Amino acid sequence: MLKRILFNLPSTLLLTLVLFHIAFAQNERKVAYGILIDNTGSLRTQFSEVSMISKEIVELAHQRGPISLCNFKTQGDERTPLAIATSGTEWSQDKNLFERYIDSLFVVPGRTTLMDAINSVAEQVSTKANLDKATFGDKIIFLITDGEDTASTI
Repeated sequence: MLKRILFNLPSTLLLTLVLFHIAFAQNERKVAYGILIDNTGSLRTQFSEVSMISKEIVELAHQRGPISLCNFKTQGDERTPLAIATSGTEWSQDKNLFERYIDSLFVVPGRTTLMDAINSVAEQVSTKANLDKATFGDKIIFLITDGEDTASTI
């Protein structure tokens, strides 16, 4: 009896591992990432750290799913400019593209519409994930910001 148990144990273990691998592979869905990089004036003195953190997040995330990078641009008149969210790079996994884009960012003037920007990024990520629910399992948004909102309409 013991010999039969010991003989069947390796094949049972192998079958368990194979079934686990199949189940895991079926659940291996990509993650849709949205990264909002705050490049507004309140982070002027810390912008090199903002860039470094942004690159680290890209390094960790780009292999697990497509990323949409967003940042702020100035819009409006010179007296009351607004810093509004804009899409930088949309839905890529190209780490070099992201690094070049992050390196090209600069600090922009204007009152920050942070809550509006977060809403915009959330909508982008949800839209992407909902287009192909079989491909995307999770939606993750990274915010690299000081959290200062001075002009949102939300």
